[in-house]
Amino acid sequence: MENDLLKNNSNLVYSVSVIVCIIIVGFFFIKFNTPKPTQVLTPEGYPAGTTVSLYDTVPPQLPRDLMVENFPLEYSGVVASPDGREQVTVSYKSDSSIPEAIQLYQDTLNKNKWKAQGKADSYVYGTIIAVKDGKSALISFSIAPDLKTLVTYQYEK
Repeated sequence: MENDLLKNNSNLVYSVSVIVCIIIVGFFFIKFNTPKPTQVLTPEGYPAGTTVSLYDTVPPQLPRDLMVENFPLEYSGVVASPDGREQVTVSYKSDSSIPEAIQLYQDTLNKNKWKAQGKADSYVYGTIIAVKDGKSALISFSIAPDLKTLVTYQYEK
């Protein structure tokens, strides 16, 4: 009987130890994998209380199903207004031409349940407006100096 009680206590201590270890590992995983912003000086002319934050990765405020390609970022930032609005901007260079990119993005966004309408004004500029669940994004396409397509997402949360 005493042996069974000792065995049950040992199993309980082991189970609690495993659960505590999982919680600790989960905490550190979340803490170190969440994109961290770098606060920068707010430019003149912005309302008092506005903050500008730059990111090394895609800001968490940008819906992941809005992103179509995975290229190194040229710019990633959030401008937070004192009234609680956040303007998220992300840009990167794509290997596609502007008409190809617009077709790819429009098709992919529509598959992701965004209502996306695109327009290539020329081979040097184009736009897509994407709407889903009351949220909207403007995606612009332009030619970068290296002749790649610069894709810029502007999303307001």
